[in-house]
Amino acid sequence: MKTYTISEAQKNLPALLEEAEKKGYAVIQGGVGQAFVVKPQVRPSLKPHKTGKSPLDVPVVDLGLTRDEIVDIVRESRSTWSRKLDELDEYRAERQREKADPSGDD
Repeated sequence: MKTYTISEAQKNLPALLEEAEKKGYAVIQGGVGQAFVVKPQVRPSLKPHKTGKSPLDVPVVDLGLTRDEIVDIVRESRSTWSRKLDELDEYRAERQREKADPSGDD
């Protein structure tokens, strides 16, 4: 691992950055007891996928369902969750009423 002095880093910035990119980091030796690590910033959204394929490119699973059957399943699922959320809202409201009037008198 090459360690750059501050003056070497200033003179050879492109080489320092290239080393950081290849090895994952580069070191700059500062004054007494000082050391600085230069690392490349990784931005996953800008970095090309290793396989060259989109992570959203998934294999097709044929369940033998028609479009209408899929729509019915989605609607039923939404309806079920809507009922569950309504029940949860009712439960929370009841708990709030109990906290407001712990004696149970209405």
